Amino acid sequence: MNNSKHPLTRREFLNNGAAGVGLVSFASFAPNFLIDAARAQAPGTGKDSKILVVLQLAGGNDGLNTIIQHQDDAYYSRRPTIAQKDYHEMTDYLGMNKAMTELKAMYDEGDMATIMNVGYPNPNRSHFRATDIFHNGSKARTPTGWVGRYMDNACVGFDRSYPVAINMGESVPLTFASKRLHKVYSNSTGADDAIKAAAVDRKMLDDPATMALLKKTVKGSMKAENSLVSYLSSSYMDAFVEKEKMDAIMDGYNPDSPYPNSGLARSLKNVASFIAKGFPTRVYYTKTGGFDTHANQVARHGGNWTTISKAIAAFYKDLKAKGLDKQVVLMTFSEFGRRVDENGSQGTDHGTIAPMFAFGPGVNGGVYGKSAYNIGEVGGDLPWNDKATDFRAVYSTVIQNWLGADPSKLFDKTYKQPGKFDHNGEGGGTVSDVGETFV
Repeated sequence: MNNSKHPLTRREFLNNGAAGVGLVSFASFAPNFLIDAARAQAPGTGKDSKILVVLQLAGGNDGLNTIIQHQDDAYYSRRPTIAQKDYHEMTDYLGMNKAMTELKAMYDEGDMATIMNVGYPNPNRSHFRATDIFHNGSKARTPTGWVGRYMDNACVGFDRSYPVAINMGESVPLTFASKRLHKVYSNSTGADDAIKAAAVDRKMLDDPATMALLKKTVKGSMKAENSLVSYLSSSYMDAFVEKEKMDAIMDGYNPDSPYPNSGLARSLKNVASFIAKGFPTRVYYTKTGGFDTHANQVARHGGNWTTISKAIAAFYKDLKAKGLDKQVVLMTFSEFGRRVDENGSQGTDHGTIAPMFAFGPGVNGGVYGKSAYNIGEVGGDLPWNDKATDFRAVYSTVIQNWLGADPSKLFDKTYKQPGKFDHNGEGGGTVSDVGETFV
C-alpha cells in the first residue's frame, strides 16, 4: 500500500457500500506492520478529552431564512412569499427561524454561537464539488480532508483500541481522508449481509470485480494471491466483529433523556452512546438532508430546522444528565447558501454564503463574524467581500481553541478567527478583537 495517500478514492468509498468496504477502518485494510510503522511516540488522547461533532446540513441551507435580518425592508420585498415575518428575536437586527425553538433556548443560555456570512472566494454551486471543498478544507483537490489532517498531526499516538473518528453514515466521508493510517468507523445497516458473506462464506472474495477493488486497495502490501485472500478474509472478519461490538453499544444504550423519532436524533443518540461508554474518539460526523429547497421552501425548510432543533436539544440534555455536555461541541456546515431572491416556485436556488453554528456549554454564545449585508445593496447573491468569513477561519478556531491543535498545519495559510459582532440596527456594527471568539 502506498500509505502517503488515502487508501480509497472518494468515489470508491461512495460506490462500494454494497461491498461493505466503507464500514471498516482505514487501518483494517493494512497489515499490522504498516499500522505499527504509522504510530508515533506522541501520547494518546484520553477519554476525558474534548470532542467535536460535525453536522452537515446537506443540500444548501438558506441562511437568510435561518437567521433573519428582520429590520431590512429589502429582505421582505425580495422574498414576497417566503420571507419569515415571525421569528425568535436575537438582537435588534437579527432573528432566528421560528422552527428553531429549542435552539433559541440554547442561544439564550449562551450555548449557541452563530457565525454569520461564511463561505469562500469564487464559490462552486455543484452540491458534490462544494461539499468536497468543505470536506477538504481547500479548493484544491487534495487527497486528504481537514479532519484527516487533524488526525495526522494531532492523533498519531491515539489508542488503537478505539476509532479516532466515527461517522454515523454508510460511507467514510472525504473529510476523514488522511496520509497516516487511523482507525475510523462508519456505521451502516445496509451492508451487513455482504460483510457476513465476506467474513464467513467468503463469497465476495470469489467475485472478480470485488477482488479487483480489494487488490487495488492493498496494492504493494501483499502480492501473493493466497496471502492476499487470507489477509482480506481476516480483515473482513475483524471488521465484522468490530461492527458487532459497536452495534451492541448503540443497541444497548439507555439515554437519561428521551430523543425524538428522527434519523438525526438516532444518529446523535448513537454518538452519545459512544461518549457515555468512555470512547476517547475525538471527532464524530453525521448529516441531515433536505436543504435543497428549490420549491415550497417555507414548510420544508422549517420542518428541517424543527427536526434539527429537537435532536440537538435532546442530545445535550442527555449528555448534561450524564455530566458529559461540557466535553462536546457540535458544529454545523452546509455546502452553500441560497440566492437572495425567491424563485417562481416559492423556493430559492443555489447561492453562496450562509451561517455556520456551534453548540454546547463549551461555546461562547452570541453572533460572530462581520457586518450583516444590506440586502437592498447586493445582487442575486451575497457577495464575497469584507463582510464575509472564510469557512477555514471557523475550522481553524475549532481546531485551535477546542481541539488544541495547530491549524497552520492543516490549511494553506492562517485564517483570522471571527470575533464577536455587535449590530447597530442598520446592518452595520463592530467586530471585537480575536480575543473573543466563539469557542
